[in-house]
Amino acid sequence: MIDREKFIAQMEEGLKRVKEKLDAAKESAAAKGKTILEQGGERLKKLEAKYEETRYKLTLLRNGGDSAWTELKLGFENAYAELKDALGKAKDKF
Repeated sequence: MIDREKFIAQMEEGLKRVKEKLDAAKESAAAKGKTILEQGGERLKKLEAKYEETRYKLTLLRNGGDSAWTELKLGFENAYAELKDALGKAKDKF
């Protein structure tokens, strides 16, 4: 079984990479012009909301007790997978 602190550190690093990709997508949209940024603005807002939700779940995971570890871990993993999938799909649009 993976160590709790190691898992959290890996997920923090993963979220850092996702944030970098999200920021790059915003920059790419802005560089392509106002129209692209406006068209993709709603999608970017949704991605940012998913990112914040995932960060929050990681905070819950970090601060949660041992008894809730499995349930919190599963909730985080689901949110993280959704975020990565949504970012992958959106990346192609920008």
